[in-house]
Parts: sequence; structure tokens; C-alpha cells
Amino acid sequence: MNGTDAVAWIDSPSTLQSTVDRVKQVRDVGLDVGVDFHGRLHKGMAKQLAKLLEPLQPFFIEGKLLDCLVVGITYSLCCPIEPLLPTQPEEIADLSNAVSTPIALGERLYTRHDFRPYFERRAIDIAQPDVTSFNIFNATVAEYPGQVAHCGGITELNRIANLADTYDVALAPHCPIGPIALAACMQVAASAPNFVIQEMSWKMHYNLTGHENPLANADLHTYMTNPDVFTVKDGHIDILRGPGLGIEINEELVRKASQFCMENLPAWRNPLWRGDDGSLREW
Repeated sequence: MNGTDAVAWIDSPSTLQSTVDRVKQVRDVGLDVGVDFHGRLHKGMAKQLAKLLEPLQPFFIEGKLLDCLVVGITYSLCCPIEPLLPTQPEEIADLSNAVSTPIALGERLYTRHDFRPYFERRAIDIAQPDVTSFNIFNATVAEYPGQVAHCGGITELNRIANLADTYDVALAPHCPIGPIALAACMQVAASAPNFVIQEMSWKMHYNLTGHENPLANADLHTYMTNPDVFTVKDGHIDILRGPGLGIEINEELVRKASQFCMENLPAWRNPLWRGDDGSLREW
């Protein structure tokens, strides 16, 4: 969820305090909180905000910087999110050294070679390799053959997990889309001693297109014939034990939904953001 208003390059103390107050509201009801800077804070504000959040003991701060920020708050089954852009390993290392809150990063990185500079600089505490790629329509329709994974697929995800363990860095795979990707993440997580938490897209707002046809609105379980394998109990999911990744997909329904979306919905594109001066900004 987007939990705050935008934060400028250098902003007022009251703006930062309002962000802290929003996080405190979630903590006050007894939930753990992960704070996602989503790469939209500049370094000066990231350092200040991370320090202000420190007394609330966030589960993590996810680690990208840049542009204007809308801070995301992830709670209950929380997952880490980047404070600065992943092109800034030195700045992220500086931020990590300035606060005690764990720093998480990795959804925009690819192979283990991209992660290595962060491990060597002791810049992050949680690695977030992304075994998925964002789809064309919504969070589950377009997980189809030919999709290219951010980190190179399940094998490279496992290699990154092993390398992270060598540097005493925890693993929290980034997975904002559907059941195939989630199952792949969970299979690696089950074998990784440094695994800490898993993101999942169940009941997330971006699963809904707003179209009246139910084929255009899919949640995590929509295309599964065995959705019970993802049942959450006390914050945990049982290890998947079925053949392959451990899930069963209703392929006919996937085909129908894919055809409907291709014919009725535009292909998904990153939003085009501009600053107050009209310049293009990182989404």
C-alpha cells in the first residue's frame, strides 16, 4: 500500500514526521512493519527518514533511492523494500551503516554478479531476488512460457540465495505476481537456511483491473485447481509437496483469460511520471 504523500528531494521535518506517524499507527495495532522507499527518495531524505523510523523498529527498510517518494508500508506478512536505487551500492552501504534497521534490496537486480557488490560492501541485510517478471495484464494472467525472469529463473535464484548465505545476508524473494512464481520462490526458500520471509500477492489491489468481466480480475488463487496449498496459518504456509513446483494450474481458464485480456485490455506499461518541472521521473 502507498502509505504517505510524496517526499521532495529535500523536504520539511513535518513531511517526514507525517510518514513516521503513519508507520506508528500500524505498529500501535500490534503488526510488524516493513517500509518500502521504492527507490523514490534522494539520499538526504533517506538518511533522515530511516533514522526517524528507527525507534519504531521496522522489520526492514527496502533499499532504493531517487526522485519523489511515496513510502509504501507492508505489514502483517511483511516483505522488505528498497530505500535507494540499486545503481547506488556505495550510498546504500552508507545508509546501512547509519541505522540499525535491516536494509533490503534486490528486486531490480538480475544475476548473482549484480548482487555481489552489495554483499562485498556489507550494504544490505536482506537480499530480494525476483524470480518473476511483471506481466502484461494483471498479477496472474500472463505467467506464460516465454516470460523472462528478473534474476534468471529458479536456478539463479538458488545461486543468489547460496551466495547471500556466504555473506550472512538473509533471503526474502520478491514476488508480487502469481502462483507459478510464488511456488518457485517457496521451493528455493524451503532449502535455504538464510530464508526469512516470503512476499505474496494475495488480495493485493493491483490484481484488479476494474473491468466488469471476472476474467480480467485475478487473484493469487484464481487459476489454480489446488489453491489450498497456499493456505496461510499463523503466518506460515506448508512446504509444497506435489510434483514439479507443487501447484496445479487450470490451463484452460488461463487461455480464456489471456485471450479476453489481449482483445479487451491494453498491454500493461510502466506509468509515465513527470516532476513539477516536466522532467521524466523514475516510476
